[in-house]
Amino acid sequence: MSVECIKFEGLLIAATGLSSIFAIYMTIERHQGYATINSSYQQLYDISPEVAVAEFSFDDSGELDVRLQGLRSDSASIEAGGEFESERIKILPGQNEYFLSAYKSGDEPAFRAMWGSNIPVPAIGNPAISIGVPSHGLSDFAASADELNQEHVNRAREIAIEEFGVNLESSKSDKLRALSLGLYQALFPHRGFPPPYMRRLDGYQQYVEALAGRSGIYCGNHAEILAFFATSIGIPTRIVDMAGRYDDVALGAHAFVESYHAEKDTWQYIDLQLGILGVLDENGRYLNAADLLHRMAANSSNHLAVDALGPNGIYTVRFESIAEEVGMFIHPQAELVYLWSTSDRYHPANRLLRLLFKPRLSYSMRTASAGAKIRLAVTYLFAALAAFWLILRFRHHIGWCGCNRP
Repeated sequence: MSVECIKFEGLLIAATGLSSIFAIYMTIERHQGYATINSSYQQLYDISPEVAVAEFSFDDSGELDVRLQGLRSDSASIEAGGEFESERIKILPGQNEYFLSAYKSGDEPAFRAMWGSNIPVPAIGNPAISIGVPSHGLSDFAASADELNQEHVNRAREIAIEEFGVNLESSKSDKLRALSLGLYQALFPHRGFPPPYMRRLDGYQQYVEALAGRSGIYCGNHAEILAFFATSIGIPTRIVDMAGRYDDVALGAHAFVESYHAEKDTWQYIDLQLGILGVLDENGRYLNAADLLHRMAANSSNHLAVDALGPNGIYTVRFESIAEEVGMFIHPQAELVYLWSTSDRYHPANRLLRLLFKPRLSYSMRTASAGAKIRLAVTYLFAALAAFWLILRFRHHIGWCGCNRP
């Protein structure tokens, strides 16, 4: 081998190594930013239709005190942990947004209380490239049951049938309704913040941990659990993570799923954390998150309806009644990041492969930033250099740079 060839190959190896380090760093990068945390979701019950929220204030310890008017009794109750008990909501003053809306739970009027907290936390920097994703792609980022742990798939399917009343012979729409309602009601008492180890578990394992009382669950867990169970009964389901960037600050906000609604040939936005089975347009067609994003940005969501999940079943309300809550997450500056629904998707190798071979990672109404385009270009440069080096190194019967190898 000539000296020139050795030098050239050395430079190529060095360039490939530097590019690979940059690309791998991209896939495991973490941004320090402000994450909107859906701290919890409680329901206030009272039998009086005249009941209203009079005020809420903080005591000296920083606890929120919600005061209602029009009550038939001297006290109201907050449903917490599946039990009706009097409770104050512990959150910090001055760092939160609150939304309270009235709706009916069976024959009883009820209040939905929700808050989001803008407390600085390390938000995961998903390597999303805003180049758009087809909103109705059938297979994009939806794992098949074969890719999941088969023992867990079988057990999840048994739970869906035996405990949630899912009929495998019924339509996918009916199966999805039964499954979503069953999971919503089963998981509702276990809402809270999960320990770090839950991140390494698949959806079935997270369900088991929550039901055993060993972990709280929040939006991400709801999404992973529903995606796993839906996949186990043959419904393609993908996880969608909400991200955004304001003044160059990375935001991580919320997670939900989209399930393929075969009868109407569309992806159906489902958010167990918010109790939303689906949002329907004027023609009764389920919307995906990208559709809803555009509707809300254009202020054309007034005629939408919502199939909502509740303790007594599925009921329909006007979208206006929950628009403020949904708007906390789905807003014009938001970015929809489509995630693989397997539990090992955060492994650096998997994230790198995802960037190299399936770059349609996210959907946004914003144009791709220059930084995103540069990162994508460098990643593909790494792939090209790596491929060229492999050809150079192992195709022994072709001479390169005057090198003739036997």
